[in-house]
Amino acid sequence: MIVNVQFKVFWQFKKATHFKVTKCKKIINCKNNTIVKQSIRGGSCGYWINKDFIKRKDLNSYLDVIPKKQYCPFSNGTIEI
Repeated sequence: MIVNVQFKVFWQFKKATHFKVTKCKKIINCKNNTIVKQSIRGGSCGYWINKDFIKRKDLNSYLDVIPKKQYCPFSNGTIEI
């Protein structure tokens, strides 16, 4: 049996663009299609992103809005997503 789940993502991490964040505050790793689980380290809640622990309260400083247009080397410049 195969079950497909789709999420609409709005943000991505600045240094690790394959990690996306949804409006329901789920962090998704798009390389291996998994949802990143929240963990506790030293009494702080957060997430492990590329071997770095990021606290939940500091998460907004690491996020960037996904751009509407991206550079594509195979077309005439930018494409709309």
